[in-house]
Amino acid sequence: MVAIDDIEFQNCQFPPVNASCESSEFQCERGSCVDISRVCDFTDDCGDGSDEEKCDDQPVLLRTDLEEGFGDWTVGDSQLTTPWLIQDGRAGQDLFDQPGRDHTLGTLTGHFMYYEADFNRNARLISPILKSPPDGRKCHLRLYYFITGSYNLQTLNVYVKTTQNGQDAPVFTRFTSHGQVWTRADIEIDETEKPFQIIIEGTYGDYGSFLGVDDISVWNCNISSESTLPEGTTLPTPSCKDSSDVQCDDRSCIPQTKLCDFVEDCEDGSDENHCGTCDFERDLCGWSDESLGVYSWIQKASFQMPQPFKDATKQEAGTG
Repeated sequence: MVAIDDIEFQNCQFPPVNASCESSEFQCERGSCVDISRVCDFTDDCGDGSDEEKCDDQPVLLRTDLEEGFGDWTVGDSQLTTPWLIQDGRAGQDLFDQPGRDHTLGTLTGHFMYYEADFNRNARLISPILKSPPDGRKCHLRLYYFITGSYNLQTLNVYVKTTQNGQDAPVFTRFTSHGQVWTRADIEIDETEKPFQIIIEGTYGDYGSFLGVDDISVWNCNISSESTLPEGTTLPTPSCKDSSDVQCDDRSCIPQTKLCDFVEDCEDGSDENHCGTCDFERDLCGWSDESLGVYSWIQKASFQMPQPFKDATKQEAGTG
């Protein structure tokens, strides 16, 4: 039995009302301000829902909540890929490794896409051909992902494709379980000159792991007038002999457990790119201490402490 009594919220309130907002912010109908990157991303950040209204007037496109299919995205259908599939929360309500609700509606009947693990093939979702705005602003992909499991998890990758046959550039990868929650990702696309496509990929994981994606949108991008990408140079299909390995940008392979661990295991260092890393050299990267009692987490340089004599990142008197 579970019993709950005497519920009270402390230090909770709507964002303060402001007369005006910064150029990088959106003003909600109630007068509060939220970061412009949170507009039309399928989450009510204002508290009154106004940041999710009138999205046709905002620089957002390829927006899909997967309730009625993939929208303007295309499911990869080559012999080397397996399709992303769509299901609702009812399929996973009795399974510990799957979400019992989607992100959009938060209900059993809400839909999301998932990757049905295939040892030999990955799942790919491909955007139309895009281009960045001419004023130098960056294009962003926003999505919510759900990864569960305990070992050799399914992996979510995002690539930028600028040629038909060339190597796709990785810009984001995640294979860490966050538990039974949907996690938001805001991925900057650092491509300002060439037309490109965005690829959302799911890769193989062991039995008991699960990868789901919901509420996809692209912010601050334009549809390109180009009908095809240039051909580029044909490269061999990337592969690692061991299914638990991941491929470096130079096409060598390392164990998945060495990805994003603050040590450059790939010769080109690509295993430490696009990780959203936090090495605690400058700050706490948005983490906050919630310790109870007399002990707490603080940021210190190693020379300020009796031990350790050096940090793991720089192997010198850095901070941690």
